[in-house]
Amino acid sequence: MARNGGRRNRIVNKVSGFFEHEPLIAVKEDRKLIVIEGNKRLAAIKYILNPEIADYIGINKNVLSVSEDIKQSLANIPVIIVDQGKDAWKFIGFKHINGAAKWGSYAKAQYISLVKIEYQISLIAAQIGDTHKTVQKLYQGLQAIEQPDAIGKFIASTLTLLGFIFLIYKPVCLMMALKNL
Repeated sequence: MARNGGRRNRIVNKVSGFFEHEPLIAVKEDRKLIVIEGNKRLAAIKYILNPEIADYIGINKNVLSVSEDIKQSLANIPVIIVDQGKDAWKFIGFKHINGAAKWGSYAKAQYISLVKIEYQISLIAAQIGDTHKTVQKLYQGLQAIEQPDAIGKFIASTLTLLGFIFLIYKPVCLMMALKNL
């Protein structure tokens, strides 16, 4: 708990208000809003507005010093409400694939693969502002890993030693290596 507590303390110590251009994303279920993007920000806000919960979540409540102006600014935060969780994919994809809060290559590729169940790669790329075929390359790289794994020729978990970025941008080399198995 101490390890995570230190990270939590750093997050809440950098309090300077809520960045209004990065709203939470929520879906309405049974008259409640369920946050599907921005959970860490929401948790930090709840802690700032109610420091007594620190004892329950492993944060040192004595390190937080927030002005009343900041607390008041956190009383109403921007939220994009979508009809269904699946409607949020554009916002999440933009933020984590092309935006400032980027995931690792493997996580991006898995997310693209999940969204591709319902949408074409070209639409996914267009919706998140990808102009460099990054979405396509990530998806192809994931397929290059998963296909041999599915037929028992390769175990995807062993590829982490090679580095997934290499596999994404060099799928032809990987495919040639797999042909020789």
